Amino acid sequence: MTTHVICTSLENDIPVSTDRLGVCLRDARYWAQHLGEFSAKLQAKSDAFQTAATLLAALTAGTLWAVVSSSTALWAEILVTVMALLTAFVTAYPKARNYSRGAAEAAQLTADYGRLYGRLLDADRAVTGGQVLDTKRLQELVEEFQDVRSRRQTLHPRPVRLERERPEGIDDVDSEPRWAERYVVVEPAKSRPRHGFRAHLG
Repeated sequence: MTTHVICTSLENDIPVSTDRLGVCLRDARYWAQHLGEFSAKLQAKSDAFQTAATLLAALTAGTLWAVVSSSTALWAEILVTVMALLTAFVTAYPKARNYSRGAAEAAQLTADYGRLYGRLLDADRAVTGGQVLDTKRLQELVEEFQDVRSRRQTLHPRPVRLERERPEGIDDVDSEPRWAERYVVVEPAKSRPRHGFRAHLG
């Protein structure tokens, strides 16, 4: 069996292997494919609420007000009050739910995941083809992935459905590696610089 140990990541001394690259690759591909749809839905909700708020404001300030302003009946006052409150709610709700900003952040993450996926794919193909990539390059690539993933995990609102439906085996990069037994300790980390290498198990 061939081990695919390449280097150690900068942040937590987490081994970087083709297994780890594979997890990053599948995660980046999934979110690059689906976050755009999530962003579009958030933006559609924001636009719908904005349109409704504009129409309600126009109705309250225009035709409706003209009809009831000449009336001193209690129903007229209640109607105006209800319309004003409804307008305020429809205006405030999408802001409280962060629809517009969330859509923009998700769109940016879609682009970031797309670029990251391309770089991860190149690295994965290179290592699969037998190349030993520069340690620093791989470390920075994994750290960049972790940064993008952290930003995605702080999205508000969160893409709950996408998180629930994502395939098994992605987004578990920080969990205990099931492939840990494949690693070969060549020398203690403190006794030598961290350089890229490949090892083989018989």
